Amino acid sequence: MSKKAYPKDYRTAFGNLIKHYRHKNGITQKALAAACNISRRQIIRWQNGQSMPPVDMVTEVFIALDIPIRVRLEFRAILDPRFRPQKFTGLHPD
Repeated sequence: MSKKAYPKDYRTAFGNLIKHYRHKNGITQKALAAACNISRRQIIRWQNGQSMPPVDMVTEVFIALDIPIRVRLEFRAILDPRFRPQKFTGLHPD
């Protein structure tokens, strides 16, 4: 997914979300990268809001981080343009 596909606040929210659940679950960037079969550098890019993973990779990340279904559905709504709110208020981890 390119930077232009999602506004900066969406990319930042995703980065903050994965950072929150990585820390909460004691998962390193290296371990998450290995679980998703990608580079650690890519995890860093996501956490810094520089890019977003492809939609199919989002599911892998959520599973690897054991992110609750409620949060997954909230984020899915943001990814799907049909469900995007007029004003983005961020994601709300538990």
